[in-house]
Amino acid sequence: MLTARRDSRRLPHRRFADTGQYLWQALTTFPGFVVAAGAFFLLWRLLWSARAGVYLPRVARQVRFLGWWLLVGGLLAPQIEHVAMMRLLDTVAVGEAGHLPGEISLVVPLIGLGLLALASILRDGVRMREDLEGTV
Repeated sequence: MLTARRDSRRLPHRRFADTGQYLWQALTTFPGFVVAAGAFFLLWRLLWSARAGVYLPRVARQVRFLGWWLLVGGLLAPQIEHVAMMRLLDTVAVGEAGHLPGEISLVVPLIGLGLLALASILRDGVRMREDLEGTV
């Protein structure tokens, strides 16, 4: 029967990931997850509140908050993920990482801007509804 002999002189040196590398690796995906999970939670709250009516101050505030969440999160999360990826690459291959800004998908920030515009329209609708209720 053949047995493998472990000779440490012949094995190549293995460098295991340290805690910093694990943290940088987690930051390559975590910001996007936080933005997406937060957006789904805020959308759920918005839809729950909108059951009582669309032209309510609470609904307009929630739409505005969701818009800001998507606008800021859609701009910051890709940049944080890119910086984390470059820092992780620096720990693996020193001097190989380029520190140029990462690409930003404009879809999420544009949706955020659209929601901010919708929140403004809803806020005007709330004021009009209050004026209508006051005159009747």
